[in-house]
Amino acid sequence: MPYSNQAIANKLLVAMPDIGSGFFESSVVLMLEHNKEGAMGLTLTQAATLTIDGLLKNLEISVATDCQLLEQNIMIGGPVQPDRGFILHNGNRAWQNTTRLSPELSMTVSLDLLQDLAQGNIADDCEVFLGYAGWGAGQLEQELRDGHWLFAQATHEIIFELPPEARWQAAFNTLGFDINRLSRVAGHA
Repeated sequence: MPYSNQAIANKLLVAMPDIGSGFFESSVVLMLEHNKEGAMGLTLTQAATLTIDGLLKNLEISVATDCQLLEQNIMIGGPVQPDRGFILHNGNRAWQNTTRLSPELSMTVSLDLLQDLAQGNIADDCEVFLGYAGWGAGQLEQELRDGHWLFAQATHEIIFELPPEARWQAAFNTLGFDINRLSRVAGHA
């Protein structure tokens, strides 16, 4: 069954416990795009050791604030193009390259948001990502048929409030069942 962009955009893709070890083990991916060429999302469960403050310094952006947000770790959005940056944020403000994902969520891919962040001009919740998760044509559909993923609703709490290591369990909780009671072997009805 093909999945349309409308069906999965802004949904959470939640890894089943039996997905195996590796990057996607115990992961939650915010889906951004899905079409006949493939799919793209940002992994919400993989924190890097680099902080936002460290990233700003690496980009030679002058920091004029000691805002607590700058101590937040950068997220590893996925294994594809790890040098490409994405910033998820709430609020209605738009920067040069901002896309509104939902009434509560936007994504910006331009440095002007980081410059405002460095100056302490951001009141929004935000997460900074490097890289993204990507699937080629038909690949995600096959993984869904194989039972490797479930869909859950994206929430402000999961994206912005919980630490990365708590997001997988929280996403399962929104589905109404205990992950510890799931069979480790996927089946088909």
